[in-house]
Amino acid sequence: VPMEEMERCVATLRARLEEKFAQQKHLFFGHLGDGNLHVLSGPYADEAALLDVEALVYETVRDAGGCISAEHGIGVVKRAFLGLTRSDAELDLMRKL
Repeated sequence: VPMEEMERCVATLRARLEEKFAQQKHLFFGHLGDGNLHVLSGPYADEAALLDVEALVYETVRDAGGCISAEHGIGVVKRAFLGLTRSDAELDLMRKL
């Protein structure tokens, strides 16, 4: 998330998570110098609820002008959401690499 959008993005995301998932805990941290935001939220009873959280987080990040990334690889969960913030050309290059 761009630095100038970080505070608003976190506030928006916190409000959305607390509204939709009021029984869970939500923790935000990251590397503000490079715009990386980490969100821990849970616990969740099933995978469907976790995927709802992932979608909410990645849509909010997209709306703030950010993108989906990962320090240790995209993995299986984030992969389904990459199209929210990456172009077809970027996705094609990722597949080739």
